[in-house]
Amino acid sequence: LNMQSIARDITSFIAEDATDIASRNEALARVVEWVTTSGSPHTNLTSLVTTHLQPYLSSEGKDSDRGRATLLLSRVVSNLLKPNTNNANVINKSTISFLCKFFCGRVKSDYDSVQGCLEALVSLVQRPDLTSKVDALSMLASLKTLHVPQMKTHLRILCHQLFSLLINLEEVCQDIISSSTNSDHSNKSSATYGPNELIEQFCDAMNQESDPRCLKQCFGTATRLLTMFEDHLSDDSIEKMF
Repeated sequence: LNMQSIARDITSFIAEDATDIASRNEALARVVEWVTTSGSPHTNLTSLVTTHLQPYLSSEGKDSDRGRATLLLSRVVSNLLKPNTNNANVINKSTISFLCKFFCGRVKSDYDSVQGCLEALVSLVQRPDLTSKVDALSMLASLKTLHVPQMKTHLRILCHQLFSLLINLEEVCQDIISSSTNSDHSNKSSATYGPNELIEQFCDAMNQESDPRCLKQCFGTATRLLTMFEDHLSDDSIEKMF
């Protein structure tokens, strides 16, 4: 794989609207192969972001190009984060934190990039050995900015999946509980809101949900929320859950 062919594959995936799905997926596979097997994956990932994708990721580019560039980056990152592979430890905690900030910032400000951002954040949180509590709480806060019921089904599925993964992290739950119990702020929590606000966020996200896949995810999430937070919830929040 040489750099000219990689550049062509990136252009094919991002900028050529007429490219069919099969050809786009083949181009993506070759880019992933280059990042993961040619030289240093960490160096290649940096080069991918700062050199090859930079023109497409900028706010001045076409909305569709920016969305596909974000999606390409997210799928490369997801491949690098797969456990039990040779690349499982390529991305360190510092890089994870940078990627979290990038995708959280973009998910709040660029709807065309939402799918790529959500896919990447799901992959990040599935590696709790690399994702810090602060980064996980940032993901939770970024989800709060989305109007989930108005989104397309595949995006709602990703939102509910990410929320579920986050509230299944013990550290995240304990920090949210601490935010509501440390009234003297002597042991300040990293969470920006407490259990009742979390319930409100969950109920808002699943409002009028009818897709069976989303509902199945939400029922499991509701059980987790009540198990973890029931003793810290107001009567109003508990009523909302039922």
